[in-house]
Amino acid sequence: MKNGTESVFSPDSFLEGDYSCSGLLRIEGRARGKISVNGSLVIAEEARVEADIEAQDVIVAGILIGSIKAEKSIRLTQSAKVRARLSSPVFSLEEGALFEGTVTGASI
Repeated sequence: MKNGTESVFSPDSFLEGDYSCSGLLRIEGRARGKISVNGSLVIAEEARVEADIEAQDVIVAGILIGSIKAEKSIRLTQSAKVRARLSSPVFSLEEGALFEGTVTGASI
């Protein structure tokens, strides 16, 4: 895929295994495995993801179990439910988000 493209996994989709892309990836359904994005990843509110993730920026609004290694930032929105190891230079947690795990590399 070229930079700037958008991939969407709809609410009724299920991804299992390794997946990589460039641009923006939005997951609205279920995913399990390893996800690598040369760009941004959005885990929508209705999504359930069990994966090890590498991306530039990650926004989580749904359920995530696994790990995230983000080059730029990780944001957990108020609807996020996350059990994971997180690594990023910038980390933000909105009021109402549920988080269990560790964060490394975040700015204070």
